[in-house]
Formats: sequence, structure tokens, C-alpha cells
Amino acid sequence: MSIENSGKVTAEHLRRDAYLYVRQSSLKQVVNNSESTQRQYALRGRAVALGWEEDRVVVIDSDQGRSGASTAGRDGFQRLVAEVSMGRAGIVLGLEVSRLARNNTDWHRLLEICALSGTLILDEDGLYDPRTFNDRLVLGMKGTMSEAELHLLGARLRGGQLAKARRGELKQPLPVGYVHDYADRIVKDPDTAVRAAVERVLDVFTATGSARQVVKTFAAEHLTFPSRIRTGPRKGELVWGPLKHWQVLNVLHNPLYAGAFCYGRRKVERTTDGRVSIRLLPRDQWDTLIEDHHEGYVTFARWETNQATLAAQAASRGLERTATAPREGPALLQGLMICGRCGRRMTIGYHLRQGREVSDYRCMTHAIQEGGRVCQRIPGPGVEQAVAALLLEELTPLAVEAALQVTGRLAARAAEADRLRSTHLQRAQHRALLLEELTPLAVEAALQVTDRLAARAAEADRLRSTHLQRAQHRADLAKRRYLAVDPDNRLVADSLEADWNAALREVAAARKDVERARIETEPVTEALRHKLAHLAGDVHRLWHDPGTPMRERKRIARLLITDITLTKGERITARVRLSGGRHHTLDLPLPLGGGKLWQTPKPVVTAIDALLEDHTDAEIADILNQRGLTSGKGLPFHRLLVRDIREDYQLTSRFDRLRDRGLLTAYELADILDVSVPTIWKWHRGGLLEGEKYNDKNACLYPHPGPNPPRVQQGVRLDRRRPAATPKRTR
Repeated sequence: MSIENSGKVTAEHLRRDAYLYVRQSSLKQVVNNSESTQRQYALRGRAVALGWEEDRVVVIDSDQGRSGASTAGRDGFQRLVAEVSMGRAGIVLGLEVSRLARNNTDWHRLLEICALSGTLILDEDGLYDPRTFNDRLVLGMKGTMSEAELHLLGARLRGGQLAKARRGELKQPLPVGYVHDYADRIVKDPDTAVRAAVERVLDVFTATGSARQVVKTFAAEHLTFPSRIRTGPRKGELVWGPLKHWQVLNVLHNPLYAGAFCYGRRKVERTTDGRVSIRLLPRDQWDTLIEDHHEGYVTFARWETNQATLAAQAASRGLERTATAPREGPALLQGLMICGRCGRRMTIGYHLRQGREVSDYRCMTHAIQEGGRVCQRIPGPGVEQAVAALLLEELTPLAVEAALQVTGRLAARAAEADRLRSTHLQRAQHRALLLEELTPLAVEAALQVTDRLAARAAEADRLRSTHLQRAQHRADLAKRRYLAVDPDNRLVADSLEADWNAALREVAAARKDVERARIETEPVTEALRHKLAHLAGDVHRLWHDPGTPMRERKRIARLLITDITLTKGERITARVRLSGGRHHTLDLPLPLGGGKLWQTPKPVVTAIDALLEDHTDAEIADILNQRGLTSGKGLPFHRLLVRDIREDYQLTSRFDRLRDRGLLTAYELADILDVSVPTIWKWHRGGLLEGEKYNDKNACLYPHPGPNPPRVQQGVRLDRRRPAATPKRTR
């Protein structure tokens, strides 16, 4: 020990403790680089040589396996700083600066605290007093070099990784469905069940266009999905469980499944509290992307299509919404509507009308973001009906055009039809001629879809059977291990018996899933194939068939429609952009609102007006119900409802119509015949007088008797004329 160094140690320093800080960057270094650890612990002898007693040397080694790049998670370093700041440390010992800290911020903070508390610092090269300029300068340079060294080490390792990655040779953890062979090449998993599960996920997404629908399909078909354990004693083991949404997204987003090697998709960042944050980078920021690197489950073009589909669905949740995945709601044009005023995507709202869900298309962005008014709110049924009629009108010509492009069988007939297009009748013949050829193609396409559905059902059943076989194999292995154990070794025997019972429970659950799925899955019968064949020949019947799910109608609409721009003024203007480049403008009337929706249809009012000539209110209600007519609310008619309609629309009552025709009341006729009113009623019941009913209480009006009044039968006494004081009534 030099005189200069020994002179730095004073009695004040010796009255305080000496703190020895020991650290290795990783657990691997702790296990393999034991020499470095021994050298750090040997510094205890240096403290004793400087005058500290051995029991006054405090060793802090709780940061073994911790990186020195930050203080986060380094409890030992934080304890050291606390002891120095409280003046309990006379000297801090470390093998080198990098053991204490590899971050200039942490290192200079420690130097500042040591200078304030008068604490010495000792490393393998010498003893330093941070209060002196020269020692502090040397320690600052050592800290800077330590941080630079960490950067150089990282850059060197990073350069090697990038070089191997750009050659496609960097070995990385592989997703489920891929393994490394003996030469570290990426190959498909040799387990056919694993490959079939991955292929099933990709196929279902292609058919449905929704990751959530993939999860629902797997759950409905009682299918499981594999995953590999990444850490722990069971690392690398394959386990099966229910498919999760995040697993579907991992499969769809990973270009490895398209046969492409990529590096740099994720960026690892550290937060201020030392936590690791992983952020996905856009494709243009990836370091490496090598197509056709290995055998993929899908083509790269199909993978890019999947990314576009997922991106469109993700954008539907933002401010600039685009078309979402088709769902089960009754709104046919979900995700296709654009506001004609502000250009934003319109959302959907549902409400009940006469017990049925109807849709409204609303532009809500301004109202939600700024608290303003709703930009536009347009009822959906009228627009949807008009667009559906347009689609059905356009669907047949588009299908005919596609059939002409695919097959050459129509070439001769198409040329003949071109010659017949001069008149309307000839154009109709041309359409019928093409449809005659198109129907077998549509039927064939429907049967192909049916066959694909049957194949998918068979594939799902095969996956379930494979899972059952795998569970049975594990149960057999557990049984053989249990039977082979020494009966006297009860601890091992009990553990193996528990494993066997767990395997048997797994077999029972797998068998139950297979049996339940076979019961729930409807087979594709010949009757179903025949029905689909007939439906495929008629697009209109297929569209209006109650068995066609609303989701399928939406998919048909999205195949033909790019978007629809709605503008509401005195009328509704809908500009429909079709995928083929054609545009259509629909001019629609504003839908009736409020009570106008419940108004009695004009044909019903006209019918009531005509029936009042010969019938009462109750008779009119019966006649209208027999004709199948209903009120504005869709209800059947009754006497009071007919009366209300008659009064609301100010129709002339039947009484007034009969009076206009000259018919008399019973009192007026009694005065003419010089008899009492009851006599008139008796004569009418006896058939002596004709009368016309004007209400449903059998009250009548009578025609004028003229010069020949009715003759009374012999023996019938004429009642006396009623007293003149009795007031007369007109109805």
C-alpha cells in the first residue's frame, strides 16, 4: 500500500464501516464466471489492510444476477447509496467501476453523495477520495468508459445478430407449428395434429374474415389448439387447450406462417421504472424480411391479404372508421355508409318498431368528440330496401359477366345474342339465354361450397379424434409407469397413480367432446344438397330465404359495394359505388316519422268509404279482415276502429248517406201512416216494411210509403196514433 493511498484513510473513516459491493450481470455469469466473484470477495482483505477490522466490513451481494445498466431492481445498490448518504460508510469497495454502475447518472450520483459524506472509494487499481479534483476526475472518466464499454459490447453483439439475421440464419424462438431440424433449419412440426390445427385457424379466418369468429368456431366445434411452454422445468413441452383470441392474432400477424423470415418486428424499450416494454413496429421498419425462406402454411400474398383485412377491422374502431367484419345485426349496410356532409363513417343504432329491430345510420363523431349535434340520422329500412333491390338487379349481370370470363362455353351464344340486342324482346331473350347457362354454374358452385363445408366438418372431427388418441396414449403411458413402480415405494406410487387418474380424466373429457360434436354437427344430406342446388339457381330466392343468415347477405353486399354516401335533405340521396367501378345514385323519399307511420293506408280508407254505402261499421270490419287488410299499426279491424277512421277522415256516415237518399226515420213514417212508432217497428220485424240498417244496433231508416201504404193483416188492431205532445226525433 502506497504512502499516498494510506494517508487518505483517517480515523474518522475507520470509525465508520467499510461496504463491499459484489455484483454479476447475469445468473449465468454467477454460475460460470466464479473467478470474478472470488476476486470481488477478496477485496475484503484490502479493507483490512487499510485498517478496518474484519467484522466491520459489510458485504452487499444481493444484486447477483442483476444488470448494472440501471438501478431498477438493484436493492443492494440502493441500500449502499442509503448507507453512504446517512454517513455510515467510511469506504466503498468494488472490483471496478462497472461492478458498481454502468450508468453515468447512477455513478455520478454515488460520487456526489460520497463527496458530501466524506466516503472513500476503492477499486482494484487504487484508493480515491471524491472530494479531491484529481481523484474525482479519474473516477468520472472510469464511469464514462464503463458506460461506453457497455454500449460497445451491445453494439458488437447486435451487429453479429443483424449479420446472421440478414442471411436468414439467426436462430429465434419459433411459434407453434414450426420446429428446428438437426441443421437448425425452420421446418413444419412433424406432429400432424399441430399442423392441422394451424391450418384450421387460417382456413376459418379466410372463410369468415374475423379472428373472433375463428375463436367461436373452435369453441362450437370443441376443438383445442397447441402451445409450447417457454420457461420452467417443462420448457418446450406441447400443451393443448381452448383457442384464445390472442393466439389467433399471433398466427395471423406472424409472417413466419407465410414462409418468410423476419427480424426486428418488435422493439424492446425500458420505462422510467425499469420495466420492459415491447412495441410492435410497422413493416417498413423491420430490419429483415426474406420471402420464400421456408415452407409456409399460406402464401405470402394471402398473408398480406389477411393483414389488410385485420387492418381494416382495426381502423373501424378509430375516428376514420372503415368496414368492420359482418355481424348478425339486421343492418344490411353495416360499415359501408359515409356521411355526405362531413365525410366520416356512420355508425349504427337499433331500436324496436312493432316488436322488430330496425336500424338507423348516424354520424356521431362531432356529437361525441365535441358535444355538438348529430350530423345526420337517417332511418335504415328504406335505404336498405332500395340498395338490396339494386344489388339483386346488378347481381345477375355481374355473375353473367364472370361466367363469360371463366368459361368458353358461352362464347358462341354470346356472339349470337349480341346480334339480337336491337329490340327489348331480343334483349330479354339474350338474358334468358345467358341465365340458362349460368344456372348450372351456380348450382355447381353451391355444391362445391357444400362439399367444402362437409370436408371442414370431417377435418374438425378428425382433429377431435386425434386429440382423443393423444390423450389415450398418455393414459397408457401413465398406466405402464404406475404398474412398473415398486409397490413398497408409496410416495412414487401415489404420484404416478395421480398422474394416471388425471390422464384418464383427460381421456373421458376428450371422448365426451367427440361424442357431443358428432351429435351437434348436422350432416350434409342429399336433401340439403338438393335444396342448395335449387336455391343457387335463383339469386332472389337465396336472398329472401329465411334460412340465409344476415351475415351472409352482408358479405354479398360487401363483395359488390365499395361504400355508400348518404345525404339527407328534402329527400335522401344515396350514391352507391360498386366494386366494378360503376356508380348509382338513388333518390329516396324521406321516411314517415312519428304518428304518420301509423296512419291508415289510403286504400283502406277508400275501401271503407265505398263499403259505407251498404254496410255498417261492424260489417265493414269483417269484410276488411276477410280481405287481409290491417290498420296502420298492423292490427285487425273491429267496429270501434272503423268508427274512429270514419270520423278522423270525415267520411259521410251511413245514416247521412241513407237520409240523402230520402229514407225516413220511424217517427217520420209513423206520422205519415198515422200509427205509433212501436207499430212501425212491429211491421218491420213482421216483414211488412222494408228498412235499411244504419248502425250495429239494428236501427233502421225506411223508404217513403208513397200512395200505397202497407196493408195490415186481418185481425191486427191498429194502434192509436201517439199523442201530439210527444216530441219527434230524427235519429
